[in-house]
Amino acid sequence: MDIPVQTPRIQTTFIPKQPLTASPLRRSPIGFLTLIAVIVFLASASGWGGSFIWRAALDRQVRSLEGSLERVKEAFEPATLNLFIDLDRKFAAAANLLSGHTSLLPLFDHLEELTIRTVRFKDFKFQTLPEGGQLIMNGLAPDYQTVALQADEFGRSNLLVNPIFYDLDLDQVGNVVFTVQFNLAPSLLSYSNNL
Repeated sequence: MDIPVQTPRIQTTFIPKQPLTASPLRRSPIGFLTLIAVIVFLASASGWGGSFIWRAALDRQVRSLEGSLERVKEAFEPATLNLFIDLDRKFAAAANLLSGHTSLLPLFDHLEELTIRTVRFKDFKFQTLPEGGQLIMNGLAPDYQTVALQADEFGRSNLLVNPIFYDLDLDQVGNVVFTVQFNLAPSLLSYSNNL
């Protein structure tokens, strides 16, 4: 009997026997970091564009304001401007003189308020200091108790600084003679403060 022998099939053609079908393309998902990078890029690009537009607007506004300033400068006459400059200098000089001017009238008014009726002052020595002034006076009182009361009155004043009574003695009639020295607050002597 004959055994059928199968011969192996050899493919003689390279043409596929089945039709080729297009396989669906798979899109790879966008990664998280890629998404963040795109967002940051878009934000920085829009920020740069906004700043460029903002700068252009500011430049335009500066040019406009410079032009209006020039028009206003031209509107003023040079003679008027010079008059205002001279007046400003005079006002500054007057203010400087007033701030440095010393007035003793408020000092005398204050001493009048503080002096006890039975106390008299004979000599008055005033010296201007950078921190106000210094006053030395010789006085006369009927007794030591009155001198002590006068010291208390001067001590309560904020404008008379560190009153010191010294050289206490009796005169021929029995009255107490004394010398008082104190510094004066600058506000008491300032002419501009006492206008």
